[in-house]
Amino acid sequence: AAGAATLTVGDTINGGAGTDTLNFIETDAITRLPVGSTLTSVEILNVIGGAAVTIDTTTGVTGLTDLNVTNEAANQTITAAATQNVTSVVTAQAAADVIVNGGKAVSVTGTGVTAVANITIGGTTAAASTVAASSTATFVNNSANDFTMGAHTITGGTTVTSTQSAGLTASNTTAALADATNGEITQGAVTVTGDANTTAVTVTQDSAQSDVDTAGIGRIGIVNGAVTILDANRASTTAAGTIATADVTGGAAVVVNSGALTALNLASTFTTVNAGTLGALTTAANTTLALNLTGAVSTGAVTIDTDITTLNISGNTTTSTIASLVASGATTINVSGDALVTLTANTTAAVTDIAVTNTAGAAFGSALAVGVNFAGGAGDDSIVLTGAQTKAITMGAGNDTVTYAGALSTTVGSVGSVAAGTGTADTIIMTGAQADAADASSAFNTAFTGFEVLQLSDAMTVTVDLDGINAANKVIL
Repeated sequence: AAGAATLTVGDTINGGAGTDTLNFIETDAITRLPVGSTLTSVEILNVIGGAAVTIDTTTGVTGLTDLNVTNEAANQTITAAATQNVTSVVTAQAAADVIVNGGKAVSVTGTGVTAVANITIGGTTAAASTVAASSTATFVNNSANDFTMGAHTITGGTTVTSTQSAGLTASNTTAALADATNGEITQGAVTVTGDANTTAVTVTQDSAQSDVDTAGIGRIGIVNGAVTILDANRASTTAAGTIATADVTGGAAVVVNSGALTALNLASTFTTVNAGTLGALTTAANTTLALNLTGAVSTGAVTIDTDITTLNISGNTTTSTIASLVASGATTINVSGDALVTLTANTTAAVTDIAVTNTAGAAFGSALAVGVNFAGGAGDDSIVLTGAQTKAITMGAGNDTVTYAGALSTTVGSVGSVAAGTGTADTIIMTGAQADAADASSAFNTAFTGFEVLQLSDAMTVTVDLDGINAANKVIL
């Protein structure tokens, strides 16, 4: 260091038996191992740079199992053999970039991001085992100091994990509350492209929140970045995909494309999630998809490939709300779990059967087609009818809600009915005119049973006989 190098051109180090460590420390930039030097039976190489680090351990190195590179506020470029684990750490990263090619298990951690600081793994040579990339921002001040974190671009790896965080802590959040011009952190775009070994991808970002610029009650804004997960064989009509699981917590426009996908796990905030193209196989490998939601909130559509005919939705731990579910190929939808799932709108023209076992319930905002079988569960379920329904709908236990659309089918062989179930506050939503017409005969009470609450969705301008509306004991105007 500082002109007194101790590892020089042509040096040979043989660690012999045991687990041996070489610490390579340089106060200046490191551009490579010295020319002609060889390392044999040195299992651990710790590289600590005072500036940028560029190192290649694919030649002149035998027996190395772990390459650890650390520096501060400077770039790293690492090339490793497929038998060498790589751990990269950049502190006070600011706008420094990290590039890693090759390696076995690869881990890159950047902290103190204050500008675009990119992490690229596997650009030319993919890792042979797991890949993990993590970036954490540091908000410089509480004024309007907006910035975008860098991208994570990852190719290959067996399982891939990408984590980004705005890095807000109690100290800088509290300080921001007194500031009238709070800034906004945009998390970087994440692109993961699998290879033949990639089976699962996990992407995590902080939840989005708008900035508030009112002194005393302000807050720093957080914006999600785009997330793209692509299988290596996504365009092939014959080669099977390999990415079976995509786990995404937070994202702006999310795209997932893998013909092997069987589980799509969503949590936190999203704009849109596009799984509308899952590979290009002539005959789809999968026709069933698990859509697991844990406090997932989308402002736009969650789109599922038309090859998926059975969609198993699970709501877990915290309520999830999807603005629009587009699953045009699904014929069967099952909703399980323990947290309410609300599908504000749903495009499911092909669906014939919906079964809900979610203990908190499921709400379907768009009208069910007349021929859909619906079986509710123990939770508070909600559906909208089209009118002239031809199936026997059972809402199950819980305090359920049904939006009326007119008389049900009375055709022999396709007589419709709606049983509200065992709840104590099952609600039928009708216009005043609909209620006035329904209470005039026994037809409504024959087809609809078990409702305790009548909710009128417009102004009360008619006289309604509650005896004709299941003898409802409560009216909501």
